[in-house]
Amino acid sequence: MPEAIVPGPMNIALMSQILTDWSDTVCLLKIDVVFRQTVPHNQDLTFSGIVTDKDETGDSTKLECDVVMENSDGVKLVIGTGVIALPNKP
Repeated sequence: MPEAIVPGPMNIALMSQILTDWSDTVCLLKIDVVFRQTVPHNQDLTFSGIVTDKDETGDSTKLECDVVMENSDGVKLVIGTGVIALPNKP
């Protein structure tokens, strides 16, 4: 490899953060990622996500989300899906 790359587990941790860091009450239930390309070290990255499904049955609301990590050229380096749970209001 001509340059340093970000290790896979760190990429998964970064993808997990996009699903969890916006709320103190969110719980990550599942994350599944696909590494499309290596992630170079010290380059700008853009993370995005979108909710694709919602399940309000039971004590919590479960949201399924698609998440993407792109480089500055818009190339998708890591893609994935995650399921998070939020407590329902009483």
